Amino acid sequence: MFGRLTLTIRKSEALAAAISSVLAVVVLAGCGVVYRNASAWEGHTIGQLIESWGEPDSQIALGLDRRAYTWRGEDDLCEHTFTAQNDKIIGVSDTGCSG
Repeated sequence: MFGRLTLTIRKSEALAAAISSVLAVVVLAGCGVVYRNASAWEGHTIGQLIESWGEPDSQIALGLDRRAYTWRGEDDLCEHTFTAQNDKIIGVSDTGCSG
């Protein structure tokens, strides 16, 4: 009787460990989603990006209808800079980002 109980507990512990591992991978993978998908914004309008990400932390005029918009991560180590011409995103640069 105790052998079955021990086996059941070990199976439950193994299942809990497996679930914890899967959740950890999902959470860690989610941390880099913005970084990996930043280039997916090319071709969209800067207005669409602002609607999704909120106001940029900074922006600067580059001349000839071009502007650079930068969003910083909470730790200020990661920056996503989008270059837009006539409000259409034409380039993406990531600095200090991992993922």
